[in-house]
Amino acid sequence: MKKNVFFLLAICLLFAGGLDAMILPDQFYFINRSNNVFSIEFQDENGEYLGKVSQVKYYSTSYILYDSQDDIFGNAYMADRWGLRGEYFYTRFSSCYNIFDGRGVLSVGKVEESNGYYEIFSSDGDLIATTAYNFWNSSFKINDTEGNLIAEITYPWFSFERKVEICNREIFEEIQPHILLALIGLYNHNPVKLWGGMYFQTANKPCQSQLPSEEDFRFIETFTEEIVADESLDDDEKIQSLYDLLETDALASEQQEALRIMLSRRCVEYETIVD
Repeated sequence: MKKNVFFLLAICLLFAGGLDAMILPDQFYFINRSNNVFSIEFQDENGEYLGKVSQVKYYSTSYILYDSQDDIFGNAYMADRWGLRGEYFYTRFSSCYNIFDGRGVLSVGKVEESNGYYEIFSSDGDLIATTAYNFWNSSFKINDTEGNLIAEITYPWFSFERKVEICNREIFEEIQPHILLALIGLYNHNPVKLWGGMYFQTANKPCQSQLPSEEDFRFIETFTEEIVADESLDDDEKIQSLYDLLETDALASEQQEALRIMLSRRCVEYETIVD
């Protein structure tokens, strides 16, 4: 009898604290701090440290979430085929991550990924949010099941500091900070994605005199909205239409260079189209 009492008391103490609290500002930033293992660091607009998401070990599919005091407040584990914790490597086109509190006990929810798109589920298994990208893959949006924008991640072209903006605080309350930060970590650890400033690590850089500014890239995103939103065109036709803009006088030289860079990154077959 005493053993049962002590066991129940231990369980009550374990769950008494509930989920570890973490309040995120409406706008914050993150930057890759990876060394031997993947790690991204979160900062507010004043550069104050908010926390980080780090891979447990090299090639591990488990992640630890740290708060501003570097205390563990969340864990993300890739689920095995039975939906339990597991250690899978990058051998599948889809995956499922279970998100837990800092003690690894209380379930916060889960994130399922398939071909680069993510679905967020509550701890009860209800679908609460999905993700979407813009044509240039420079914006990653999290929407609720009715299409309302919850949060957006913007990837600048000339900086490795990405911006996160919580657009609807009321709806966001349905998503624990654990899930959002884990999702950012999972999304940015995908080795095949080259968003934003990552382009300049893998592609030939233009001459410094021709290098466009961040404003030129953002101008192109706005200027080409009508073409990329045309549902009557497939991606190849959209890319060809965008290439045709380079033959007009509609863009300044720096804007043309920005478009060339964006096209070359958007589609690896762009050089074939140019030829």
